[in-house]
Order: sequence, then structure tokens, then C-alpha cells
Amino acid sequence: MAAVYLEMGKFEECIKDCDKAVERGRELRLDFKMIAKALTRNGVALVKMAKCSKDYEPAIETFQKALTEHRNPDTLKKLNDAEKVKKDLEQQEYFDPKIADEEREKGNEFFKQQKYPEAIKQYTESLKRNPKDHKATKQLAIQN
Repeated sequence: MAAVYLEMGKFEECIKDCDKAVERGRELRLDFKMIAKALTRNGVALVKMAKCSKDYEPAIETFQKALTEHRNPDTLKKLNDAEKVKKDLEQQEYFDPKIADEEREKGNEFFKQQKYPEAIKQYTESLKRNPKDHKATKQLAIQN
């Protein structure tokens, strides 16, 4: 049933069925592969739901639980994909050219005061905020 719900796009029903399957599987002491399969399907539904909410953490946790039950390369790939998407989203949220400019300016002030470790810290933060900022890259290269 959970597979059908997943294909129909009824992710909440899929998750409920997967949870029931895991619970029932543990009661019946089924093979760990079966429990892992239900957890993986649950994780897939959570990933599909996360595309709207941008919250991939529940899916990642579910894939990790599935991998503790049974080490499946397919589940591992799905976990890695979910972690990559989460990391990319976090980087996009962190990206801010305005704050990057402010951090670079703070770095310039520290540089003028000959406080080089602090300047490097500010330039590094500036690059994290805007990796394509050639000014911060240039300043950091001068420091090193």
C-alpha cells in the first residue's frame, strides 16, 4: 500500500503505512531487510515532501535508521543525495553579497590595524557569504 501511495503522491499516507509496517515487522520479528525497505520508502516520501518545505532532516534521519537495519547501497545513495540537497540549500540561504561586503570591510580595517588573524577570519567569512567575490579572494591571498 505504501508504494502505491508514494506513486500517487499521497506522501502522508505512505509515511503512515511505512510506520505501521515497521512497527508490525518488529512485532513479527521480520527480516531486517524488510524493515529497512519500509524505512527507505518512508525516507523517499519525506524527501518528496521536503521539496516543498525545504526540511530534509527527517528524511536523512529515516535513511540513517534504514541503514542501521540493513546496509543497502540504494538507501546509502538516497541518503547522500538528501544530505547534498540539504547542504546546497543551507549554502544558498547563507549566501548574501551585502553581508559579504561588510565582512570584507571589517577585514580591511583589521588589516590596516595589522591584526592579521582577525582580518583573515573576516575575509574567510566574506568568501563563505559570496564565493565569487574576487575582492575578498585577492585580500586573502595577500594575507597568506
